[in-house]
Amino acid sequence: MDVIEDAPRTGFLAEITDELRTTLFGRSGAIGGILPPIAFLTLRPFVGIAWAAAGSLIVAAITIGWRLSRGNTIRFAVAGAAGALIAAGFALRQDTAEAYFLPGIIQGAATTVALLVSILLRRPLVAFTSWITRGWPADWYRHAQVQPAYMLTTWLWVGFFALRTLWQWQLYLVGDEGGLLLTRIFGGWPATVALLVATYVLGRWRLTRLKGPSVDEYLTDAPQPWVGQRKGF
Repeated sequence: MDVIEDAPRTGFLAEITDELRTTLFGRSGAIGGILPPIAFLTLRPFVGIAWAAAGSLIVAAITIGWRLSRGNTIRFAVAGAAGALIAAGFALRQDTAEAYFLPGIIQGAATTVALLVSILLRRPLVAFTSWITRGWPADWYRHAQVQPAYMLTTWLWVGFFALRTLWQWQLYLVGDEGGLLLTRIFGGWPATVALLVATYVLGRWRLTRLKGPSVDEYLTDAPQPWVGQRKGF
């Protein structure tokens, strides 16, 4: 878990690297939800759908065991295992490779809707994911000079998931397995990293402009003017 105190700047690149490490490998372990699909897509051309599904579940089990041994949360690893199982079920039932990608398309559409609803309710989903990852006080995210930054970055996520889902749906309709595979590869891990970096950069910029309190200043009820959150988002 991140310390709350503001840390001195060690360079922009180091700050971004630390942010990605915290999100993907830290307390929440988002990487655990990515590994099973990668295993499935890697194994399928060589051993078929059934054995590829088994391989992805083995990878998920190993990930869960590893995180349990370190005392970390397993929510993303369990979600990855469930997603791989559902995707394999779709592919086996319809006997088409592109059907494997259908649950991901449905999930993308559902995520887009959830993001929009969170904005309408003024409970931006990006703030919720940050709270899960960092454990900062929930009330801090709702501060009048903090929340707009998370609203803005949630709109960024809406654009990302909506465009990716629409593109995948078009590829699915024409049965373009190769295009779906490329979209899953480059629109998955690389695009997710790019989204996280863009979220961090845009969010930090907006927080600076808002001149709100840092987490530490909020907890200690420090008077204005505030230094603001200098690390993490």
